[in-house]
Amino acid sequence: MYQMAEEELRTLPPGIDGNHTGTLTICFRQCSVPDVVAHIKFWGDVGCDVYPNKSINFALVGERSAIATYLRDASPLHIKILSKDKDSANVFIPDLSLPAQSLDYK
Repeated sequence: MYQMAEEELRTLPPGIDGNHTGTLTICFRQCSVPDVVAHIKFWGDVGCDVYPNKSINFALVGERSAIATYLRDASPLHIKILSKDKDSANVFIPDLSLPAQSLDYK
């Protein structure tokens, strides 16, 4: 499993420089299974781990239309829930699209 260092900047689309236009936060609230981690890997990224009761922030960078296209193309987001004893579950977020009104904002 890859763990991203706390100081590394996470951006969407991955590795893009540009104006920060928003933030996407993914929260892993709780889990009934002990010793688990959620492995999140966006299209074009190396992935990162999020532990229960923690969250991860991704800076949305670039033109809003390009971000919307990236999120649409990256759907569904596949999140692997991994336990200490190597059992896993899969969660899919089917629609990562931006609300239409956010595309009109300059």
